[in-house]
Parts: sequence; structure tokens; C-alpha cells
Amino acid sequence: MKIVAISDTHQAYLTDLPQGDILIHAGDFSLLPKNVSSNRELMVSELTDLKNWFSSIRDRYKHVILVPGNHDWIFEVDYEFASKFLEDVIVLNDRAIEIDGIKIWGSPINLEYRNWAFNRAAGEEILKHWNSIPKDTDILITHGPPLGVLDQAFPEENSPKLGDIDLLNTVDNLQLKAHIFGHIHGSHGTIERNGTLFVNASIMDESYKPTFKPITFEL
Repeated sequence: MKIVAISDTHQAYLTDLPQGDILIHAGDFSLLPKNVSSNRELMVSELTDLKNWFSSIRDRYKHVILVPGNHDWIFEVDYEFASKFLEDVIVLNDRAIEIDGIKIWGSPINLEYRNWAFNRAAGEEILKHWNSIPKDTDILITHGPPLGVLDQAFPEENSPKLGDIDLLNTVDNLQLKAHIFGHIHGSHGTIERNGTLFVNASIMDESYKPTFKPITFEL
């Protein structure tokens, strides 16, 4: 199974995506700031752009999966409407799907930072979500990274690690084949740790320029 992973597209609608069996988008298709959750017209406009883009590339993949991110307010405000609007796209919000024997779990929940969508405080509040991840999950999709894993905005400058310690502890107790995320633009890339492939699939750099390519891998 060939998987193509992207994240943090922020309204950059790529035309040169590689073909694969599954396209996974780990969140932040939107560019909306944190104070527009009441502007439904603007949110739906961006969602329409996303739908049109997915439709234009749909024939390259058997399945398309989206896990919303902290900019993607329409899913926080009206998940049922937004997920139905995207029609044949699989939207995961703390739920699982199995494709060809591969068990995939996706969650948009993100470590609390200012007033963004899907924010949860560290500890008990966020663990309510992480504790619901099934033990037999093969691929985990979250918007944000676990602590210390591809989670630095400027790795070459030894910038702070911005990931989630509760997510790290959860992942360490799972036997994942892959964990796909984004959120921290500057740490795009992959690393293998304890038998799990970690993928930061952001295509944007920290200046919000579409600098990085989609990441492909096979299971």
C-alpha cells in the first residue's frame, strides 16, 4: 500500500502530487486566524476550495483521508456539515477506519496553544482523547507531533521542542507502523523510532511558503 502524506497546506493547492493508494492530509488546509470562528461564510469558502481541489486529484487515489487541524475552524464549529460537504473524503475526528486490513485512527485534537480550534490542555483533558486510540492501530494521524519527535520550528538553531508529552507517552505504548502529523512546519521529514515511522508532512515552512514536498511511504 502506497501512502502519500501532506499537512499544513494552508490554501496551497498542489497540482503535482504523486499517485498512491491513500492520500492523507493531517490538517490545516485553512489560513484562517484564530478569531474567525463566527465567520461561517469565510469558513465555507475555504472548505469549497478544498473540496474542489480534492475533486481535481481524486482519481489519483483509492482513498482520501483528512484529519482537521487547529486552523480548520469549520470542523470545530459544524463537523457534521463540513464532513458531509466533502462527500467522498474520509474525515476522521477521534475515530477509526480500516482499509485493506490497515487500521487507521485520526484525531484533530491538539495541545493547547492560544485560542485555536481543537485545543485541549495537557494532562487529563487531552488524555481523554489519546486514551481512546485503539491498541491495534496501525497508522495514527494527529495534527500535532509528540514531544521530541520532529517538533522544532527551527531545528538547526536548537529551538524549543513543541510537541505533546501525553501524546508521546501514548504512542510509546502502541505498536504503530506509522504516525503522521504536521503543525510544526520547520520539522518536515521522517524519522524511525522504536519500529514506528514518524512523518511530519507539512508542506509549508515557518514563513508559510510551500517549500516541502509530499512524503510517500509503503506499508
